[in-house]
Amino acid sequence: MATNVGFGCDEKSLEDSLCKRVIVTRGEAITKHLDPAAAAISRDALAKTVYSRLFDWIVKKINDTIGQDPGSKYLIGVLDIYGFESFKTNSILPRSTHKTFAEKLYQTFSSHKRFKKPKFSQTDFTICHYAGDVTYQSEFFLDKNKDYVIGEHQDLMSASRSPFVSGLFPPLPVQSSNKSKFSSIGSRFKQQLQSLLETLSATEPHYVRCIKPNNLLKPGIFENKNALHQLQCGGVMEAIRISRAGFPTRKTFDEFKTRFRLLEPDILGGRYDEVTACKKLLEKTGLKGYQVGKTKVFLRAGQMAELDAHLTELLGKSAIIIQSKFRSYHAHRDFTRLRFCVIPFQTYCRRQVARQRYETAKRLVQSAINIQAGIRGMSARLNFRTRKQTKAAKMQVNTCNDIGVFSYLQVAKGTGPPQAASAKIKLEPKSNLEPKSKLDPKSNLEPKSKLEQEVEELTGQLQLEKRMRVTHSLNHK
Repeated sequence: MATNVGFGCDEKSLEDSLCKRVIVTRGEAITKHLDPAAAAISRDALAKTVYSRLFDWIVKKINDTIGQDPGSKYLIGVLDIYGFESFKTNSILPRSTHKTFAEKLYQTFSSHKRFKKPKFSQTDFTICHYAGDVTYQSEFFLDKNKDYVIGEHQDLMSASRSPFVSGLFPPLPVQSSNKSKFSSIGSRFKQQLQSLLETLSATEPHYVRCIKPNNLLKPGIFENKNALHQLQCGGVMEAIRISRAGFPTRKTFDEFKTRFRLLEPDILGGRYDEVTACKKLLEKTGLKGYQVGKTKVFLRAGQMAELDAHLTELLGKSAIIIQSKFRSYHAHRDFTRLRFCVIPFQTYCRRQVARQRYETAKRLVQSAINIQAGIRGMSARLNFRTRKQTKAAKMQVNTCNDIGVFSYLQVAKGTGPPQAASAKIKLEPKSNLEPKSKLDPKSNLEPKSKLEQEVEELTGQLQLEKRMRVTHSLNHK
């Protein structure tokens, strides 16, 4: 039920196409009912046909999406010709019976080193490919070689209600009975293989070989044995062996010179032709075993990698030198710019520092002047005060001396004022205060000698005080 819904067709029509066959003869059509085994084969044939049409549709969609330009020189193709060595049964062979074909092979290739006959089978044969030994079975090759679209299946799918399904099965072109010819699987495979060989011969293919890492279809798992088997079957190991035995690297003179000209600077001036330039390059690198042909340079396995290593080393050293020069240039440029900016800044800073120092020194000098002026003023005032006091003391001493002398003279003459008499009286002792009518000369001389003595004492004290003040002033200075 689900099958006819997916195909977009009637359930009865699907059943008839799987279980019945219409045999068309001259003038009539006979419907034949298939047995269960034949019906199962018909079912499998329909499934295989649908799968083939879906695969072709996917390939066409991918090509249309990629948008390959018909006039482009380059193309990308998927070539799947490997995997037959993993089949349990290989039996797609040309037309013949399986027994007669096997017998012809035994008779023709019995002595060939690439052909083997199994011991326990009369219809099998083994081909020793460079990828490995593959055993083919010719028993069922006729059934596989009759692979064609059954008419009932074609009519059923073309009449589908689904546009997608009907598009997969377009109507077949009408062919006349005289020109109709059966196209077998073997013939179509031969035609496809011939077309593939013509395409490969007309192009310069670059292969990207895909290796299946494991049969579990899981990431992160790598089966070494399976991968090595694929490399052997794909011819990679044999290609590597052949490549290493010969000259795997072949470069034209122009390509070789253009790629490795940096290894020999002498050829950069254009003084040598291409052949001479290539020879000088090879001599400079010290390679051995190479060959210089008429148009190309032939290198042994690994020599191209050695040349690339020399070139990489030279480019690395050159890059270091270029980087050093570039950094030096940038550093010098930055230093010049910095110096151009720093010199005015330094000038300004020095000017500010000098101005600050000048202001500080000016303040210090002014302070020193003020301090010195204050000290000189204090010293002058002290000196003035000292001189004033000394002068006053001298004046006092002189005044006292004059007063004493004057008083003494007045007393001596007897015409002194009452104050002198009173002073005289005070100077006399109490015992002498009693009145006397007459004084003797000795009693008049005693006050005079005492007064002179007092004047001398006062004069000595003044001189002593003056000397002390002068000494104190000198010590202070």
